[in-house]
Amino acid sequence: MTTSGIKAVLDNVAKRARIVVTCLAEGYGYKRALILTAIDAGYFNDEYVYIFADPNANGFFVPLPGGGRRPVWVDPKTPSDGRDNEALQAFLKVMAVSSASQYAGQLHDAFYAYAKSLNATLSKDANAVGNGTALLENILLDFEGASGHVVIGENGTRNPTFYINGLASNEEAMSFAYVFVSGINATYSALYRDESRIWSSRGGIRPAAVPKCGFEGKQCPPDFVSTYLLWIIIGGAVLVICILGCVAGIIVTILNKRAEMARLNELWQIPFTSLAVLANKDKSMSHRSLQSNVASNKFSMDGRSESRNYAFFLYQKEPVAAMKHEIRINFDSREAAAFRMMRQIENENVNRFIGICIDGPQMMSIWRNCSRGSINDVIMKGALMMDNFFVVSLLKDIASGISYIHHSFLVCHGYITSKCCVVNDRWQVKVSDYGIDKLRIADKRTHRDLLWTAPEILRTSISGKSQEGDVYSFGIVCAQVVTRSSPWDLDNRKEDPEELIYMVKKGGHNALRPPLDVHENNDVNLALVEFQSTFLKFNIERAEISKGSICRNPRLKCEGEVGKNRLPVDLTIELSSSRKFILNAGD
Repeated sequence: MTTSGIKAVLDNVAKRARIVVTCLAEGYGYKRALILTAIDAGYFNDEYVYIFADPNANGFFVPLPGGGRRPVWVDPKTPSDGRDNEALQAFLKVMAVSSASQYAGQLHDAFYAYAKSLNATLSKDANAVGNGTALLENILLDFEGASGHVVIGENGTRNPTFYINGLASNEEAMSFAYVFVSGINATYSALYRDESRIWSSRGGIRPAAVPKCGFEGKQCPPDFVSTYLLWIIIGGAVLVICILGCVAGIIVTILNKRAEMARLNELWQIPFTSLAVLANKDKSMSHRSLQSNVASNKFSMDGRSESRNYAFFLYQKEPVAAMKHEIRINFDSREAAAFRMMRQIENENVNRFIGICIDGPQMMSIWRNCSRGSINDVIMKGALMMDNFFVVSLLKDIASGISYIHHSFLVCHGYITSKCCVVNDRWQVKVSDYGIDKLRIADKRTHRDLLWTAPEILRTSISGKSQEGDVYSFGIVCAQVVTRSSPWDLDNRKEDPEELIYMVKKGGHNALRPPLDVHENNDVNLALVEFQSTFLKFNIERAEISKGSICRNPRLKCEGEVGKNRLPVDLTIELSSSRKFILNAGD
């Protein structure tokens, strides 16, 4: 056991743990060498805990011939290395595990009985510490001790308990029951739950009071086995065949189900090798220019490069967007089932989930690439004229996607921003980046990323989510679309994102709301301004909005399909029993 060997082990351990449990022979200075090497290597500080686990050792002392002992921190070699005091200070932080005395239970019960009797005596007479007569008057005790049930009689002795013992199948003695004796009374208590344990050497059956065939052996009934042996064999064979058939059927069903689950899981598990890096020509086709208007059929193209959160690939000859994640985890069966269901989502306002790439340099969730980027891209480039009809269309699509998610097994999104609302080449908005909460927990979210988050979630846990929080986030997106600005008009504010987050969390009666200054050149109905503000109310009021009734509007019809039911999701929000907002392009 060399210093270099110890250091190599500690180097390996330090990569995985901070609790070091070791069992080393005593008498050779191994424990001292380990601690000093840990100090020299920088592995002995408040982060580390060292435990010497050796039940047969003597803790922090080494026995010496002649009955003496030597502390483990003292150098056994001559001459000493002079580090005994340093080792002593280190061993003050070390723990050791050793055997307790085999008589500790009896000692515990005796001392406990004495202590209870003494307490009772002192409660009557504080000066009766040495009064044995007074102590004996309070010795009548009954308690469960470390060695079993303890009853102290009038004479100060423990009432006897007699155990009924036998031999187990492993030839070890074992107790079946005990008899507690108190004066002339005896109490029998069984130590078994199943009486067959007593008769294990007899096949687990208690002997009968009267033999089956009588005491003379003349009362035996006819032998059933010899009489019906053939039928017993036939019935047994049929039963065995049926059991084997059932077992085989169950095994085949389980194997087929596992194979089917593996096949379905392969649909959402995207191999990294199947993702092709976009060539220059492909990049030019991956993102349509925002210069084209709504009615145009001719588009100019520009490239879309990799960012902090996204990379872009070709998967099965189709462009996809890969969302990067900081964490690498294994998914359980429940999460795998959710991914399989997410792949089956078909809704015109919910972006298609392709799968998860788990074998790449980092985990990535793969989504269908929408060529015009996100709503945030559309707004920030500012090259597109958006009239009232176009704004309503965008908001209608987002509301439709959120409504579908709220009425699906996903329940809520939790991370809605204008960046996750992507736009395809037909100017249709799709809600993306849903259903991957476990992956997003470890993602680094800047203060700017939190500008869409509801205040009640900011106050508790930014990884939390709710339908009410989604409604608030939708309100922030509405403000962006209506005012065609960054979230909270950040570019024109004196506060930075961190200050804004603090002000939103603070809340109060005059809670901060996004500025709703609509430029005079914006062809947007001012009713939209009041409409979006309804989503930024207090949490309780937002809860009513998220559950508000949806009314059909023939001028703004949009339906999302959930299962076999058609769910209307017009932008009609019932705020109270007497007030509704019906948003349509003609207002």
